[in-house]
Order: sequence, then structure tokens, then C-alpha cells
Amino acid sequence: MSPTSRILLVEDEQAHAELIRRAFESRPQFELKHASCLREAEAELRSEPLHLVICDYRLPDGTGTQLIRTKNGTHPPPVVVMTSQGSEAVAVEVLKRGAIDYVVKSPETFADMPHVADRALRQWGHIVERDEAQEQLRERERQLRLVTDAVPALIAYLDRRRRFQFVNAAFERTFGRPREWFVGRPMRSVLGAEIYDDVLEAHCDAVLASQDVAFEAWLPMGSPEKRFMRQEFVPHRADDGGVLGFYALLTDLTEVKRAEEERLKLQKAAAAQERLAAVGTTAAMFAHEVANPLHTMYLHAQLVESTLSEGDAVQCRADLGVIKDEIARLNALLLEFRTLSRGAVLQLEPVELGPLLDALVTLHLQEPRVQVIREIQADAPPIRASADKLKQVFLNLCKNAVEAMPDGGRLTLRVRVDDDMLVVELEDTGPGIPPDLDVFEAFKSTKAAGTGLGLPVARQIVIAHGGTIEHEPAAAGTLFRVRLPIAGPTE
Repeated sequence: MSPTSRILLVEDEQAHAELIRRAFESRPQFELKHASCLREAEAELRSEPLHLVICDYRLPDGTGTQLIRTKNGTHPPPVVVMTSQGSEAVAVEVLKRGAIDYVVKSPETFADMPHVADRALRQWGHIVERDEAQEQLRERERQLRLVTDAVPALIAYLDRRRRFQFVNAAFERTFGRPREWFVGRPMRSVLGAEIYDDVLEAHCDAVLASQDVAFEAWLPMGSPEKRFMRQEFVPHRADDGGVLGFYALLTDLTEVKRAEEERLKLQKAAAAQERLAAVGTTAAMFAHEVANPLHTMYLHAQLVESTLSEGDAVQCRADLGVIKDEIARLNALLLEFRTLSRGAVLQLEPVELGPLLDALVTLHLQEPRVQVIREIQADAPPIRASADKLKQVFLNLCKNAVEAMPDGGRLTLRVRVDDDMLVVELEDTGPGIPPDLDVFEAFKSTKAAGTGLGLPVARQIVIAHGGTIEHEPAAAGTLFRVRLPIAGPTE
């Protein structure tokens, strides 16, 4: 308040105006001006700044409420309205229009008018201070939004009840909701009860106990697909050390997390490939040393068989048949060893996978207890590949699936196009693969009689084609997925 408060009295009754003027004579802190109608009052308001207007409700050219100004960025002088007769309706109208006070004319009121003015000015001062403080808060919030909206991270402020009071533009974009939607909502309802109860609640307890908190977790950020978020909670401390709420900074690390997982996956695959190469070197030596004796054994078995007469024992012929079958099995094993040591040599040609899989099923999968379902995209194009090598891959996968279902089950074969790749999926209803078993590592097998070479060789063939092979748990059993480039392997 300035040392002298300029007051405009608007009163057409000269006697009333004189009584009020006398009341202010002994109060040097007030400078009183007088107008007898609205027109004169408006002129005074335009001529110089005023601190208070005291006006009669009824004036020759209108009502005193017409002097009440709305605030448009500045604070107009407050208005005290006087009336000759007390009326509840007039009082309600005057105060609703924005008057600071309403008084009924009387000799006592006129004498007490300096106190009325003093009270009105103090009250108005509080209102101005409150409005200025609110405007400062709004300005700080605008500045805060200006800064935080330019940040890609999600920033929020939550009160002690863990209810959102502020979010930045990144929150709006991520959740697809306006920031007003968040205000007042508890974290549990915004991010979900399950993740809040399992992960977030303990961290909220810690930050509200005045601890800085940082952690990482998968969160459902407004969609079914979860995002891997780094979260930092910082307490908002009052001057006395108490915690009023906390700031939350959430940074999306999903792509970083996936890249790291992919790096570890590739690192693991490279290590497996190195082990496979070492196995291949040993296998090459082994195959070379064993192949010639096996060939000699096979030739002599044939020779002995050819010299047997009709009268020789049937058992002798049966034993020779077993020897030949076992030699053939060992030769097949040596072929896998050679593939490991030399790598897959491809003779590329156009291959239609639908007919290739049909032929495999017809020739090799005559197991009545296993139902084979084909879901092959009709317009799937042929790919540049080695038909023999792909037969080896898919025959191995199909036989593994059938052997995993000794009591019967269902094998589903799918072929579909995915951009420039052809995707083949084989899904069985067997018991599944133990999660800690790497089936693509040489000599690792779930079968008691297995060599553990079938899938490593299959992966080597698929990689040579420029493709990928992976497996995952299915609804009931295991799903193997092979992705092959339609254009064939790149040079």
C-alpha cells in the first residue's frame, strides 16, 4: 500500500457525501476525491490511478456496480457499494459482480467509513498478493513445461498420496492422453495394480522416506507391450526436511535393452560357432580315419553275403543285414561330421517349399498317431536355395517333432511370406525343450540315442542360406521357426 491511498467517493446525495468527507478529514493517510455520477467517476478513473472506490448503489445515470471492473492482467481498484435500504437481493448481486464490500447507509456507517476503507484495502491487498503468487506459480509452471516438454524422457511430479500433479509432453505422447487426465490420478491406476504392487510401491515408500531411488523395470506404458524403463525418483523436501512429494524421471531403454540382448545372443552364437568349428576340425580327422575301414567292412559284408548258399542259415544273412545297416548309420554320421568340418556347400536352384514339405511328409512321416496339419500360403514364391540341404534341415526338424510325441500328437507345418523372407514354422505338441538346454550346441540332445549333431548341422545349413533358425515354447510343445531370404544368400 502506498503512503497515501487515493479514494474516489461516488455519491449524488451531497449531505451524505459531506458526512463521509468529514469522517476522512482526520485520516491523513487517505486522499478523498468526489464524483456525483457515473460519468464523472469514469473520468476520474481514467485520469489517475485510484486505490479504492466507494459508491452509492443508485446513481443518476446508472448503478454503482457498473464501476466494478474485471481483472484483465492488472488489478482495478476495489469497489465498496453503499445502499440506502438493506436488501439481500442487492447484496448478493453486488458481491457476485465483484464488489469488495457492501454497506447500508446510516450516520454510524458514514462515521465509520475510514475503517471500512481500511478493511477493504487490507482485504484487497491480500487478494492481490494471492493473485500475484498464483500468477508466479503459473509462470513457473509454464517455464517448467517449456523445459520439460523439450525433453524426450517422461517427467512427472507426484504428491505424498502418490497422485500425479504434473506430467510433461512425453507422458502425453506415450500414453496418448492429455496431461489433465493424469492430474489427481494415483500411480497405481495409471501404471497398473500388478506392476505397482510388485515393483513400484516399495520404491515409492523409499522416496517418501527421503531416499533417492533409481531402478529399471518393464512397465506397461499405456499399451499391452511393455517398455523397459529406467526410473529415478527424487524426493521434494520442505524447508523442515519433510517430504512433500517426489519427482519421477522415466527414460525408455527398450531399444538399448533389446540391442544388448541381441548382442549377447550373437556373442553366444559366435561362441557356439567357434566350438562347432573346433568340433568340425576333430570331426574331419575322425571321418577321414574311419571312412576307409567302414568302406572295407561294408564291401566284405557284401562279399560274404554273395558267397552264402541257399542252404546257409537265415540267421547269418540277418546278422549281415544288421552289420550293413549299422555301417550305413555310421556313414550317415560321418556325413554330418563332414558337413561340420567343411560347412554347407550349396547348389542353388529355385525351390518351392510347399511341395518339398509335402514330399517329406509323404515319404518319411507315416506315423499314424501323429496328425500333420499344413498351413501353407498358396502364393508363397519359390526361393533360391539348395533343395537337398533344405530337405536335410526340415527332415531333421520333422523327425525330432515326431519323436517328441511317442504317444501321438499334432505337428503343424506353416509357410508364409514376411516381407522379403519366407518363414517356415514347425509346431509340435510334445513336452517341450528344457529352458537351460542349448539344442544348437554340438553333442547336446534330449534323446538318449541322439548324437546331438542334427540341429547344429541344420543351423549351419540355414545360416549358409542367409537365414535364421530359432525355437520357442508353443501353446503345447515347441515351435521351431526358420526364416530364409527369398532372393537366396548374399555373396
